[in-house]
Amino acid sequence: MTGALFIPMRELGFDYDVQLHCWDNGLAGFRTFNHQSNEQLEGGLGLGLDLVTQSEAGRAWLATIPQHLLKITQPFAEHQYQMLWLAANCEPALQILLSRPVLLLLICEQCSVDNQQALEFCLLGQRQILTALGYHSSKAALKFIDKLTLTYEREADLLHVKRQLDVRF
Repeated sequence: MTGALFIPMRELGFDYDVQLHCWDNGLAGFRTFNHQSNEQLEGGLGLGLDLVTQSEAGRAWLATIPQHLLKITQPFAEHQYQMLWLAANCEPALQILLSRPVLLLLICEQCSVDNQQALEFCLLGQRQILTALGYHSSKAALKFIDKLTLTYEREADLLHVKRQLDVRF
């Protein structure tokens, strides 16, 4: 699929629609105003990709994304698109998503409107990422992340993780 998916964001109260290219085109995203001018998305959508499953075009677009990556990012609906965009455009981000998705989630939380800064974080080592985000960066912190079995269905789950990693506690 070389085409793009159009998400009618106007129906949700925004003054633009969103155009998303397929996985092979790096999931490039644009805001479109009256189907004429395009403005590149600088960060995430703030919405889960389950929104696009309501149409055949949306399901076809989702099928271009590796299914195991969709499954990994599904609990993080608010940051799902940005996490996938980072993985599609940066090999270290893909490796972080595969090994420690919570770490990529923390990056997206910090850089929700700045993909370039998020890419810069992804190029750091994992312990350096934690330091740059203001969290504990010890081996124990990484082991803590590895042992997490939370569902992230509630905002409290992420708050708990962030509190446990916070250097002030």
